[in-house]
This record gives sequence, C-alpha cells and structure tokens, in this order.
Amino acid sequence: MSLLLALLVYGKGLGQDCAITIGGTVLDAHNGEPMPYVSLYDSDRAIGTQTDLSGEFTFEGICAGPMHLRINHVGCEEVRLYLDIRQDTSFTLRLHHHAELLDEVVVSESATDRALGEQSVLSTEKIIEAPDKGIGEMLTQVPGVSAIRTGSDIVKPVLHGMSGNRLTLLNNGVAHSGQQWGMGHAPEIDPRSADRLTVIKGANTLAYNGEGMGVILLEKSPIPNEPHIHGLGSYGFNTTDLGHALHLRLQQGMKGLSWRADLSAQSSSDGQTPDHFLTNTASRGLNGAFTLEKTFKQRLRSELYYSVFNSEIGILRGAHISNVTDLLSALNREEPFFTSDQRDRDISNPRQVVGHHLFKLHNRYLVSDSLILDLTYALQLNSRDEYDVRRAGRDELPALSLSKEEHFTELKMKWRTAGGRQWRAGLQHRFARNSNDPETGILPLIPDYLQSQYSLFLLHTARWNRWEYTVGARWDTKNLYALTISNSLPREIIREDLWFHTPSASISTTYTSVHDFKLNAEIGYRERSPAVNELFSYGLHQGVSGIEEGDRDLQNEKGIKALLGAEYHLHEKVFFDVVAYVHHIDKYIYLEPQDELRQTIRGAFPVFEYAQVDGLIRGVDARVSAELNERWRTLADYSWIRGEERRSARGLLGIPSDRLNYSVEYAVPTQGLLNEFTLDAGLRHVFERQGILTDNSDYPDRSEDSALQGQDFLPPPDPYTLFSLGAETKMAFGATSFTLGLDVENLLNTRYREYLDRFRYFADARGREIRWRLTWRF
Repeated sequence: MSLLLALLVYGKGLGQDCAITIGGTVLDAHNGEPMPYVSLYDSDRAIGTQTDLSGEFTFEGICAGPMHLRINHVGCEEVRLYLDIRQDTSFTLRLHHHAELLDEVVVSESATDRALGEQSVLSTEKIIEAPDKGIGEMLTQVPGVSAIRTGSDIVKPVLHGMSGNRLTLLNNGVAHSGQQWGMGHAPEIDPRSADRLTVIKGANTLAYNGEGMGVILLEKSPIPNEPHIHGLGSYGFNTTDLGHALHLRLQQGMKGLSWRADLSAQSSSDGQTPDHFLTNTASRGLNGAFTLEKTFKQRLRSELYYSVFNSEIGILRGAHISNVTDLLSALNREEPFFTSDQRDRDISNPRQVVGHHLFKLHNRYLVSDSLILDLTYALQLNSRDEYDVRRAGRDELPALSLSKEEHFTELKMKWRTAGGRQWRAGLQHRFARNSNDPETGILPLIPDYLQSQYSLFLLHTARWNRWEYTVGARWDTKNLYALTISNSLPREIIREDLWFHTPSASISTTYTSVHDFKLNAEIGYRERSPAVNELFSYGLHQGVSGIEEGDRDLQNEKGIKALLGAEYHLHEKVFFDVVAYVHHIDKYIYLEPQDELRQTIRGAFPVFEYAQVDGLIRGVDARVSAELNERWRTLADYSWIRGEERRSARGLLGIPSDRLNYSVEYAVPTQGLLNEFTLDAGLRHVFERQGILTDNSDYPDRSEDSALQGQDFLPPPDPYTLFSLGAETKMAFGATSFTLGLDVENLLNTRYREYLDRFRYFADARGREIRWRLTWRF
C-alpha cells in the first residue's frame, strides 16, 4: 500500500493549543471508493483511530506540534506520513489497496511519462524483506522474468528471453557499467539502496543509455520532507548456507537539504543440496550508498549520489576439473568431485573478488512550467579479480585482473506543447577504459580497450480521448578500439578499430475503457552491436568453468518485437493480466557448445564459441489474482516461451523453460500489539525446456565418443515442482514498527537442476531453505 496523492490540506482557523481536530478520508486509489477499517496511529501522542464505513477518521483534542502517522490496512504495505500540526486540518489519502495483486504502474514524473508495459515489480517492502537476495533473484517473482545462474550467488535477470548485454540495468538513472558481459558475473549492484525495481518494456526504453532491448530500473524515491531522523533496518538468516544479511538506512529531510545513507553486509558459508554440501560456494559482501539532495529556490534541484559495492564469491570446486577423463565423469555426476563432508565459511580458489564505485551528480532545472532541463555526470570504477587453483604457491595471484572506468554525461529536455503533448529529447556520451593487469602471467580473457559511444533520442507522447501513444527514435554510434593478442604463435598485438551504428525506433499505444479494461500494443525495432567479449574472448572464463572464444566478424543484432497486452479488473476483486509477444532477431548472438573438452595447464574445460543465427522468440505471460474476501487472497501466473532458429527450427540455447507459480494467503484476525498476521503457501512448477536436440542423430559427422549430446553437453533437466510456506506478523511499539517473517522454500527438499544454471552440469540446486527475517522502521 503506497501513498498516491499529495495531501489536500485546508485550515479552519487557529484553535487552542490542545483543541485541534485532525480529520480526513481514505479512498481506494483504483476506484475512488472509501476504505473502511484503515488503522491510523499517531506515534508522538500514542493514540490511534480507525476509518469508518465511509472511510472517514478523526483525531480530536490534538496539541500543536509534529504528528507522525502510521497507516495500515490488512494485506497492504505500511504508509508513514509526517504533519506539522498548527491548526484544524483535513486531508484525503488515496491508497493502493490492491497493489500486492497488481503489477503497480509507476509514474515517474507525470502521467504522460508512463510507457506501455512500465511496471513497478518490487516495492520497498518487497526489497527489504529479502536482505540476502540480489537483484536477479528478486525479479524472478515477476511474470516474464527468469534468471541465469552460476550457482546460487551469481544471478542475472532474463526478461522475455533477453539477458546479459541485451538488458540495460539503470542504477539511480545511470546505466550500470561493470564486467556484466559475462554469464558468470552478477550485476555489481545492491538493490537495497533502491526504493523500487521497475521493468520497462515499451517505447520508453529508447530514453535510457545503453543498447539494451529491455530496461530494468533501480529507482530512488525523493527523500520525504521530514525534519527528524528516521530509518529502517532488516536482518535475515537462512539455513541452507547459514547466511546472515543486514541492511540499515537512515534519512532526514530538512528544509532545502535532505540526506540518506544505506549500509548492507552479507556473509554465508557453503550451500547445501538435499544430499551434500556445495563445497567452496561461500560468499561475503559489504555495500553502502549515500545521497544528498539540495533544492535552490524551488527551480533548481541538485543530487549527489555515491555507492560502493564489494563482494567475494567462491566458485564451486567440483566445476574445476584437472583432466578430460575426470571432466567427462563430472558432467551430470550425482555428487560433484571435491565435495567435503562439512560446510566451510572460508573461501578458497577458485573465487572472485569484485569492487564497484558509482559517483553521480544530477541537476534538474525548471526553466518554466512547461520546460525542464536535466544534466547528469557519472563516474564508475570497477575492479574484478578471479583466482584459480594454481601451483607453485601462486594461489594469491589472480588469473584474471580487470580494471574499468567509465564516464557518462547526459543532457535531457522535457517540454509540453498545446493539447498536453509531451516531448523528450536527450544527448548522451559514454567513454570507457578497460585494462588487464599484466602481472597475472596469463593471456587475458578479453583485451584492453577504449570505447566511446554517442547517443541521441527523441520521444513524443500524446493523448486522444481514451487513447495514449508514445513514439520514439534513437541513434547510437560506438567506437571500439581494442589491443588484442593473436591466438597463434608467435604472439603479436593486433589493433582493432571498429565502428558500430545502431538505429532504433518504437511506437506503443494504450486504450483504457470505462469498464476497467485496458488494451496495450507496441512494435519496435532495435539494433545491438556485439559486445567486447562476443568479439574477442579467448580463454578460460572461470566464473562459468568454460573456455570461451569470440568472433571478430560478428555483426549487429537486428530485432523487431511486437507486443499485445490486456488487463481487466472485475469489481476491484479479480484482476486479469495477459501479454503476448513475438521477437524476430536477425543475427542473434549466442554461446554455442563445441564438440571439445580442452586440456590446459589450468585444468580441463568445455569449449564454447560465440555464433550468430536468425532467431525467433515467442511468449505469453498471464496473471490472475483475486481478493476472495478480507481474509483470503490468491495469485497465479504462467509464463510460456519458445525460442528457435528460424532456418533449422532448432531450439535457441539459453531461453528459459515454461513455469507456473501459484500462491494463496490468509490474514489471521489479530488484536492487541499485532497489526497483522498472515499465512501463505505456494508452489512453483518449472517445465522441461522444449525444442533442444538431445541426441546426435541429427549430427552424422560426430564420433561415437562425442562430448556433446545434441546441442549441448547435457540434455535439459527434468521438470520439477517446489512447494513453499510462509508466515508474517506485524507489530508496533510507539514510533517503531516491526515485521517478523518465516519462509520455507523447497519445502519437500526436492532434488532438481535448473536449465539456466551453468553449474547444472556438475551439481544439483540447493535444497530446503528456511529463512527468518526481521524488519523494523523507526
């Protein structure tokens, strides 16, 4: 439940010091109906009240001074509101009563900023409830979003089959720039520094820097105008890896100057499957963020933002094998090699040590009521060290050591013309420098390079009766200058100077009827240039335990995507939402397994090469949710997706399996200190990946002892079903409120392997996980 409308406040004349009356009405933001039984508590005076059947409430005999209100309703997120009471006051609150049943639409700056398919997929409450989860795993709660995994701690989101370089992650308005090209590289972002995660699927993607065919935003809300220091915290513990996670936030909104500070820490030991430990999968991290906001005479607003991310992650020891014979045995082995009979919190080689810094300065100037200018500068510094199992006492010397810096500058304009039409235009420039440490003694996986990208975009949004449309275009020009090393002897340096031009265009429209029905449609054309790893990789990619080889001759991907969606609300009790899409991608770039297990001085590893095919991706995402009564709620969503090569009809590798999720929630009647107590149960069924060739009958040239089984080293895993249970209670003591939760995932301790987990070649996924979590606001 979140506050939608600013307070409508009016005075009724000055009263006596303690004879002030505070009243108002609480309405449902979706239909304007009054909301009864909403609890309002004044933590300064330790008094509370509840709305009546008309949604009205009253506090009488109030003394002048500050009022901190906590607003709660069964099944909804708590809303906090600060008032400086000086006289009789009345206001109206519009609350998202059904936000937990809907993909809540986020309107960033105004109603016409809204793009087709823009969805707030995770709110602040959902983010802080998962203090030990990364952004990739959090987003799997959303229909159409899956995750590519390398074990349990390296997780990257997949949206409608798009992942990696095809998705742009914006951290507080800046396209994340790390070593995100690798499947074994999780985004170096702490989602707990954000207030919501938003998925963009429509024409508005053209406004964001990067060449992503989809955009995921990590957004901050403005710091509330609250002169006192407030904050929140969360702590989580799970039994699967004995992991601890802690997050703290403090903030203060003084007149004209506001600040916020976030700090989070995480530590875990080796994970555990139903049958054995996952040796050397411990991890730890320490992250922070600081925001300073200053307003100058209501026209100029400046924001200074800094974040730091640090993590150390162990790589499954059983995925690094010394010889080809053992590697053949390790593939699909029930228990990985090097499995210990006890878990360990120490991290040994192979491991990754990652650091990331983001500094951002943003200025917004209100030139007039119809013209806004935005100027942003951002600097990102990234370091990545990967350590292998090495001989002769060289374990502390990284086998790969990368450093990257990127500068970003952006100028944006937004203006309105007659008839409420809105225009947005922008110029963007990105400059990146990536370098390898030559002291590793190993040829680098990717070369040293300089990259410069110039971009411009234009978007137009208009409304006509019940129709709204957005049309936009974008142009990107990228120069990549790389110092590569030849793959053959004698070694020589090859200087590559490549230019890429990638035009994009999109149009989206939405129709809203008077009967709670909405129809969305979009068609767009996007090009994406090959990334540096796709062009020039050559060597062991430690994070995924495989050798990767790029292709200098790769060309731009060219994609046309059409999307049609519909939403229907039945009496604000039942919600239907369905989206269908078709995505044609010419020259689709993917990592193709080769019929080779290569022996190197660092061990034996499967070989993969980057290749291009003409691809077709089709899918349907459907969600049905219902509020059966004030106590019972239920939700079901289903994602169907197919990816295939257009010429051969073979399945595209790396496309998610179909999946079905179902959950039911019951709100237990409460009294006394408990504001709310809920029980929930759920299941997730993942189907077997379809369309992948699983034998060599279609490959007559392969030998009988081929390492491949059809298109891959192993066929897709069997389907599986996981059950879950949960309980949550909320309580308050004065100005502090607490939420205590218990979640059990994989209740039956089921053995399974996930198709998009690269370590499925070597080990099962994690078993039953019991997670305790505590959240508090003060």
